[in-house]
Amino acid sequence: MEFFASGVATVSSERGRLAIPGDIVKGWKLGEQTGDDVLTVEMVAAGHLRFFRKAMAKDRVEQDRKAAEKGAADAADLERRLRIHRDRYRDASFNKSDKNRVALSQELVLALIGQSKREKVYVEAGSSSIDVMTNEVRFNRNQALDED
Repeated sequence: MEFFASGVATVSSERGRLAIPGDIVKGWKLGEQTGDDVLTVEMVAAGHLRFFRKAMAKDRVEQDRKAAEKGAADAADLERRLRIHRDRYRDASFNKSDKNRVALSQELVLALIGQSKREKVYVEAGSSSIDVMTNEVRFNRNQALDED
């Protein structure tokens, strides 16, 4: 059976930290060996980030990079596409001793909560990824499923 856990967390634009709910930390075994883990974060859409274990994301990131290169019309387009790719995927550090927090760059905070100083977000984990999204994105996603 696939793992599932969810919860709510607060993101602050000042500190750029996100506390991962305890059930997710346990289910993903985050920080079990060293107390720290590096996660790859994909900016899915405004208000939606997706976290992967860095080692598990390697193939995905590489495939996306190759697809970006393949579709380039010329050298300038290739450069633009690779900049977009590098912006889409970023690393973030999970630190168990810092109350299960992930340190997010300001770019990731901006993508998640925009100009807000502080916002509650929904955190949902499956076996392969952790999705963090605003309530608006969450309900739009749920509604889209109903419309399928």
